Amino acid sequence: VRAPFEIDGRLVPSSVSLGISSSKLNSDRGSTLFRHADIALYEAKKAGRNCFMTFHQDMNQQLTRRQSLQNDLASATEWGELFLLFQPIVDLATNATQGFEALLRWQHRELGLISPTEFIPIAEESGQIGPIGSWVIDAACMHAASLPTKTFIAVNVSAAQLTNPALVLQTRASLTKHGVSPGRLEIEITESTLIENDERALVVLDQSA
Repeated sequence: VRAPFEIDGRLVPSSVSLGISSSKLNSDRGSTLFRHADIALYEAKKAGRNCFMTFHQDMNQQLTRRQSLQNDLASATEWGELFLLFQPIVDLATNATQGFEALLRWQHRELGLISPTEFIPIAEESGQIGPIGSWVIDAACMHAASLPTKTFIAVNVSAAQLTNPALVLQTRASLTKHGVSPGRLEIEITESTLIENDERALVVLDQSA
């Protein structure tokens, strides 16, 4: 499989991710083994793909927690559990605060503070990052409206948001709603986000320019 495939005169490389499940118990049905292998496969993909993972019981607990968080995340904005922290961006030459970076946080009603490294991937994979990202931009614009007019707010945008044309319309609507000039809202993206989604991302960026 490591050797590239030739398709229509082009060499296309490929990789394989494997989930492995085995049992010495006769009571384990084939459906159980397949389900465990599927869980292990998910973990292999999460680990970066092109590798294998062998199922163990901890993976079941991790999957259960992940599914629970995914369900609860859908109502997190309604429950008022999402909030923003603002990290100051300071000009070292003048020691003046130029703006703030908005950092999304989730205070779960039962589990407490959930790390963004845990819930952001869940939001992206479940398709919830769109509504959550819109809420973040709106909340950032609302906060910007209470700051001096020369102060900006920087917001991180995921790959899923950046390739969605609705991002431009939603951002414009929030800026207008809170009376914030476009120059006071900075959209931050990673290099990998732009490289992996260059064509669609450039279209969205061109519309927002």
